[in-house]
Amino acid sequence: MNEESVTLHTDQTFAYLTLNTALNVLTPDALTSIDLHLETLRKELTKNTALKCLIINAKSEKHFSAGADVRTMHQIGKRGFAEYCELGGRVMRAIEDFPLPVLASVHGTCLGGGFELALAADIIVGHGSAKFGFPEVTLGLIPGFGGTARVKHRVGLGYAKLLILSGSIIDGTEAERKGIVDLLVSNQKNPREDTLIATMELGNQIGANAPLAVEEAKRVLNRQVLGDNLRDLRFEVEGFNQIFTTKDCARGIEAFVRKEKPIFQKN
Repeated sequence: MNEESVTLHTDQTFAYLTLNTALNVLTPDALTSIDLHLETLRKELTKNTALKCLIINAKSEKHFSAGADVRTMHQIGKRGFAEYCELGGRVMRAIEDFPLPVLASVHGTCLGGGFELALAADIIVGHGSAKFGFPEVTLGLIPGFGGTARVKHRVGLGYAKLLILSGSIIDGTEAERKGIVDLLVSNQKNPREDTLIATMELGNQIGANAPLAVEEAKRVLNRQVLGDNLRDLRFEVEGFNQIFTTKDCARGIEAFVRKEKPIFQKN
């Protein structure tokens, strides 16, 4: 496992989960690393009550995350794919259920599985130039780490269908208008740094409040939607695994690996 693909560090106020590679593709190793870091941080919270928020961010200047690991999908077969799908879903649920407020600091490319990672956070702080979207259908796939359920609760069924069925890519400004980005950052000097600073400022505002009240408010708000979400997530996993067995999916993934345009035949 490349443990440095994702790192965890803390200061006096925040925990930072940082994606460290060039594209921040969510490989099985990267997802496992996130899972282990979250478990480590949960244990630390029993001793360190000063931490106020968890901030998910990326070291790359251009990419928050380019998404799931299509090249691995090309190699792992049906059983491996199902395990990868389960791992991704488990990690996103662990983020969603984390005791601290989780803030995603998003700049640059935030696509597919990377978009699903951001959606699992409580609040998305996004730069206006960031790029959000679900390109899975262009590869013969569908979102499989919880994206269908979580984006639908943010934007409604119609716009969720528009994003997922078209594979459209929207910028952070449009994402803020549609309710995907909760706090928009427009300063053009340094998108990564400016977005992280805005995220930390919001974290300080949240952290100044009563911690037990913040934790309970998150729990209550999540409980109001997670019942439906859990049902919808099961439907998504079933669809994700089913679509992987189609020839069109094989064509799409093969074309991606070869850097070609796929020709789909509906079989």
